[in-house]
Amino acid sequence: HPAREREDAETTPRHVQEQEPAERPGGVDGQEHPVRRVEHPSLHVGEERRPRERVRVPVGELPLLPRLVQQCATRVVREINARELFESYLQQVFSQRGEGWVDVALAEITECISDGDHAPPPKSAEGIPFITISNIDKSTNTIDFSDTFKVPEQYFENLKETRVPKAGDVLYTVTGSFGIPVVVPSDRAFCFQRHIGLLRPLDSVDSRWLYYLLMSPIVFTQAESGATGTAQKTVSLKLLRNIHVPFMPLEQQKSIAENLDRIFENTKHLEGLYSSKLEALDELKKSLLQKAFSGELTNSSSEAAA
Repeated sequence: HPAREREDAETTPRHVQEQEPAERPGGVDGQEHPVRRVEHPSLHVGEERRPRERVRVPVGELPLLPRLVQQCATRVVREINARELFESYLQQVFSQRGEGWVDVALAEITECISDGDHAPPPKSAEGIPFITISNIDKSTNTIDFSDTFKVPEQYFENLKETRVPKAGDVLYTVTGSFGIPVVVPSDRAFCFQRHIGLLRPLDSVDSRWLYYLLMSPIVFTQAESGATGTAQKTVSLKLLRNIHVPFMPLEQQKSIAENLDRIFENTKHLEGLYSSKLEALDELKKSLLQKAFSGELTNSSSEAAA
């Protein structure tokens, strides 16, 4: 009927009406993003027509989720660094002055401080492992013997006794990546390059305590300030021997070393946890990015992810 059709046309509203984009301050990343105002009717049979409602939907907010995940991961790395926490604890331990503590140079608490042979070592298919800085695992402060070249046994036997490591000695990198200490765990035969120093502690010095002392910011700061060179900084043996450190009775050294061993193990455990969390965040970022570009993300899914 013409009159009925005319009435329907006058009373039926548009389902969606887009207006000019407006600015919405304070998006999920603190930036301003355009939004579209979507107008729609409330259609209920038998009820009086309600006023149109405006729903503000941020355009581009969902694709920002991967960026938020990355920001979260960066914040984790920046604010929760287990290694830095441990170094901070080392600073506290060795900066205090307990009863019976005295200030000494490293040369006063060691039998010798030397480095590797300065002559180019001969290589052989079989023989004694020769350690370079690349064979020192910086994450665990241990020696990796799996990929070393060998030197003849005759070369090894002709080395000075102060250049032949034995159990309880502490190695210390002095060139390039200087400042990495490693406790020699056994009397396994090996030798090392001149870019690595060797500290042989006195009987009154605990090797583990000396290891943590060399790892502490107190020692590293002095080594860094006195290192020479441009392309590769070098800590000379003279500088190393004259670095001043706190010294205390042997029983206190052992107590400190045992406590630091436990804390260091906890530190490595925390680093493993943080690493796994970052990997999970990276996977979440990739998943959200893929869904954002494929159009799978919806308001409900974004709320679920949050």
